Amino acid sequence: AVQAATFAETWTYAWDIPLPKDDPDMFYPWNRTTLGVSLIATGFSGADNFMAVTVYDYYRLYLLTRDPHFLEFCLFLHDATKQVMDLDGTLGYRFHGLMNEAMHLAAPDRGHGVGKWLPWLTVAVLDPMVRMNKAFGTFEIRDAEQLPYEERLGRAFPNKPEEKPQVLWT
Repeated sequence: AVQAATFAETWTYAWDIPLPKDDPDMFYPWNRTTLGVSLIATGFSGADNFMAVTVYDYYRLYLLTRDPHFLEFCLFLHDATKQVMDLDGTLGYRFHGLMNEAMHLAAPDRGHGVGKWLPWLTVAVLDPMVRMNKAFGTFEIRDAEQLPYEERLGRAFPNKPEEKPQVLWT
C-alpha cells in the first residue's frame, strides 16, 4: 500500500501552473490553482481531479503507518481538490457541486479541455468526505486529528482483524 500510494503521488501536481487570465476559451477557473490535479496519462498534459477520491485512503494509510508524510499529502489533497468544485456558488455554475472534467496544463491550450461536468467528478470529491464523516463525525481531517490515536485507528478500521493476516507469498 505504501509503495502504491507513493507512486500515485507522482501523478499529482504539487505546484501551481499559471493559467492565462485573458483567454476566452479557457474553462478552468483562472482564479484557482492547479494544485492537486493529477495527470490522466503519460505523454500528455491532460489532468483532472481524480486524486480527490483518495483523500480518505491516504488518511487511513497515515493512521496505519504513522508516517507524517501521508498525513501531509492527505491534507494537501483534502484542501486542493475541493477548490475546483463549485461548493459555494462562487464559480458561477448552474448548480452547486459542479466542476469541469479534464483540462490541458501545457501551452498552447493551457486551461482548455472538455468543459463538461461528469458525475464521477462530484463523487470523487464527496465520497471521501462522506466516509470521513461516517467514521469520525466530521468532514474535516484536522478535527479528527484531535482524537486520541487509538480511537482514530479504531474508527478508521472498525472491522480490523485481531490477528495479522497470513503472508501468502514472500
